[in-house]
Amino acid sequence: MPSIALKLPSPWFLSLSVLLMTLSLDAAAQSAAPVNATTVATPATPTAQPVSTPSAVSGKQLADRLASGGLIIYFRHTRTHRDQLAHESRMRSAGELKIEDCATQRNLNERGLQDAQLQQQALAALKVARGETLVSAYCRTRQHADKIVDGYTLSDVLTPPRNKEKVSALR
Repeated sequence: MPSIALKLPSPWFLSLSVLLMTLSLDAAAQSAAPVNATTVATPATPTAQPVSTPSAVSGKQLADRLASGGLIIYFRHTRTHRDQLAHESRMRSAGELKIEDCATQRNLNERGLQDAQLQQQALAALKVARGETLVSAYCRTRQHADKIVDGYTLSDVLTPPRNKEKVSALR
């Protein structure tokens, strides 16, 4: 397998970090070897809880696992027009934010569109297996998906506002 050297935008770092942890935990769960554990206390869990420590995964192992499929890969949309943040907030507060109207929302900026294109190139280079792609109905997520995949399904479950029922549907 050829080496792949890519400078990935910051959303990739977060997505791949989460993916690496998921793959490591998945591998640990499938092996008979014990998993290292660390005790961590968070504000949500004031008492210490054991947390699995993932082992390192090589680039080849990661690429092979991505190509084999069966994973859920989460992307957050790439960079947006920060100057549209206040506009979107005003539209939401006034009850005028319309999911189907991109003029009422914060959209991807030029750098965000370029970063999404880089993500598409990386997915193709790594031969990442792809099944169904679910996307929030917000314009920025549709713009992102338009750049990285051929076809997707809009999902109300992924579209804010989120509530208990939507969260349950994700499980």
